[in-house]
Amino acid sequence: ALPIFRAEEEAKIKAHGQDVESSVYFMTQTIRNACGTIGLIHAVANNKDKLTFESDSALKKFIEESLLMNPEERAKFLEKDESIRVTHESSAQEGQIGRA
Repeated sequence: ALPIFRAEEEAKIKAHGQDVESSVYFMTQTIRNACGTIGLIHAVANNKDKLTFESDSALKKFIEESLLMNPEERAKFLEKDESIRVTHESSAQEGQIGRA
């Protein structure tokens, strides 16, 4: 059901385009197995005014530095961000160990 829904939605977007408010923080996922990390970034970035960050927060820094980028640029920026990558990989590894 999900692949069919996804295909239908993608067809609608290709046919009619998609308007996203400029205030919505969104990035393209280009890193394999990073859906949780991307979801977390979306949730935090779109609610940053309601959250308190530590002054040295890597996530805060990433969001601030990528705020004016488009979704594709943010994806490339994430691919090169060492602090987010290391955190993602360590969390992903913990998840794999937890399933064993």
